[in-house]
Amino acid sequence: MLNKYIRFMLILFSLIVIVMSVVKNAYLLTVCGVLMCAYMIYAYFKYASVNLAFKKIRAKELKSAYNLLLDTPNPKLLNKAEKTYYYWGMGIIKISENKLDEAEREFYNALRYGATTANNMVIINLSLAQVCMYKEEYEKAKIYLQEAKRIVHRPQLDIILYELESRLIKLERKELLPESFEPISMI
Repeated sequence: MLNKYIRFMLILFSLIVIVMSVVKNAYLLTVCGVLMCAYMIYAYFKYASVNLAFKKIRAKELKSAYNLLLDTPNPKLLNKAEKTYYYWGMGIIKISENKLDEAEREFYNALRYGATTANNMVIINLSLAQVCMYKEEYEKAKIYLQEAKRIVHRPQLDIILYELESRLIKLERKELLPESFEPISMI
């Protein structure tokens, strides 16, 4: 959750504590410093900067969020929840760059790893439906919308679900062009 510079400073502080505690023969403090340093290294690979990146996405700072997600050394080593947020965040960034195939792949990966809440699963399904609408793959969009309906979710998401369903109907009837509608913000 901390950015890489703060992590580096904490590891450096831990190393200073370790050296000072060895010089002063305070071995309990040495053990604490080693454990703190080991945890910071472990947390870097396990959690990376995904939470911080998602906060940036919510604040609409997509460029800095993208840089934070790129700082993740190996997304495959993240835990299940962090992988979901990593791929979800990358999907949001890719859709903002109009890279629809990549966005669909990222959202699909997020869906595959499973979100921590039912509401997040619904939002990921709605995001996938929205990408499919842009790509004019209306049958896939229907499947994702039906999946989103099937999951028990909070009532506020029903408004977004209804809006996307009505857009899908208009798109199928050719009353609306795929590029003519703005993406619905779900975060």
